Amino acid sequence: MELRQSPRLRVRFRTSFSAPEMAAGEGLIKDISLGGCRVETSIRVHLGTEMELRIAVPQGLTPVAVDRAVVRWEQGREFGVAFLFLRPSEQEHLQNLLSESGSSPKQEKSA
Repeated sequence: MELRQSPRLRVRFRTSFSAPEMAAGEGLIKDISLGGCRVETSIRVHLGTEMELRIAVPQGLTPVAVDRAVVRWEQGREFGVAFLFLRPSEQEHLQNLLSESGSSPKQEKSA
């Protein structure tokens, strides 16, 4: 099995997401990397849905804006997204957030 490109960090960040073909929703990010995240929510999402995400970060910092992400898997109340486009400033903001996190990176295998 192939390893993920970026290590995942276990987190508990609030997020809001929206896509043209579905109602906007909110959820809880359970793990995150520079390449994507896993979201728990009560909103039903479908494989392949492209969306925007806003990730609320701790300490009152500016939320991270992901302009384009795609749902790679969905199961029950959780789904995983791959980040397709982050502006360079948002990429740097996410990188700083992950490097300052108190969580330890956890390498996972791709599904």
